[in-house]
Amino acid sequence: MKKRIVYSVLVSLAFVLTSCGTPEKKKTAETKTAEANESSQIRIDTPYLPKPGSIKVAGENVAIGDIDFSIKKVSKLDGVNGTKLAFIQYKVTNNTQQKNRPSEFWYRYVRVTQDSNIPLTVGALPFEEKENKNGKLVKKANRFLEKEQTTDGAVLYVLENDSDVKITYLDTDYQEISSQNYSLD
Repeated sequence: MKKRIVYSVLVSLAFVLTSCGTPEKKKTAETKTAEANESSQIRIDTPYLPKPGSIKVAGENVAIGDIDFSIKKVSKLDGVNGTKLAFIQYKVTNNTQQKNRPSEFWYRYVRVTQDSNIPLTVGALPFEEKENKNGKLVKKANRFLEKEQTTDGAVLYVLENDSDVKITYLDTDYQEISSQNYSLD
């Protein structure tokens, strides 16, 4: 009789442990599948995204939703290892109700090219120039801008040659809205 009770308890315990373990394995498999699907998709960390049709261009000004950029200057600078850089300075206003990083919107909805449609590579200033006026403008563009604030910022691109720079504005579907050429004199 004691053996039967012990045997019943052991069988019941084995059954309970086995049935508890099965959903965990299934959940793990589902989790792995979900993680694999997520990693193949683009992740957007920006809390504010412009609505379709909300990107508007008027001359030197572009409104990316509620974030307004105005091109102030396009010029040529010396970069790292003897490279030449396109220095694009702009004024940006964050009209949203949350802080945003201007460079995230610039790099997502603006394409800078030269002779081809291949976007130029983002450039860097030499170390000794990172704290000068131009370096500080680049840093500002990469910092959060509080809601309803305005600042100047800048971006840098490695130039392929001495030809003009073409700045192309894209809509939320990454289709060209407008473009402008700038001389680097």
